[in-house]
Amino acid sequence: MDSSMFSVSVSAVLAILITALTAGSTYYLTRRRELESDWRKIRFELYREFTVSVAGIVDGRSTPDSEIRYHDAFNTLGLVASFNVLRTSQEFQLEISPSNASRTQASHDIKYTNMIKAFRQDLSPGVAQGDDGLNFYLISSRPWSGATTQTSR
Repeated sequence: MDSSMFSVSVSAVLAILITALTAGSTYYLTRRRELESDWRKIRFELYREFTVSVAGIVDGRSTPDSEIRYHDAFNTLGLVASFNVLRTSQEFQLEISPSNASRTQASHDIKYTNMIKAFRQDLSPGVAQGDDGLNFYLISSRPWSGATTQTSR
């Protein structure tokens, strides 16, 4: 085999190898992005359900069904939540627990804010960077007037 034939053979093999590697890496990276997107959607739905369930156990709104919904949502967080979300949601749970004799509204609001910020950071790290000055709290409507009142602060 002369050198020109060898060069053509090597070039052909390299072209096939590069094409295969490019296709494989493109598939892998696309699939990885799709899986990350799917996990983000699952986490969003779980965090949304948890947040709605917390609103259902605000003083004056709590029912046995809303407490069950909250417990189910809290217990499900461990499936997909990040470490920071688990830590802050457990801190919030300890704060609102009936066994916490030293609960305060200020501490409740801090724990709730930290938890919501952890949700936001887990779902969209770049977007949540500017929420340092935000504070989150719960509101509910007064049944006798229909007016919305802040339950925290």
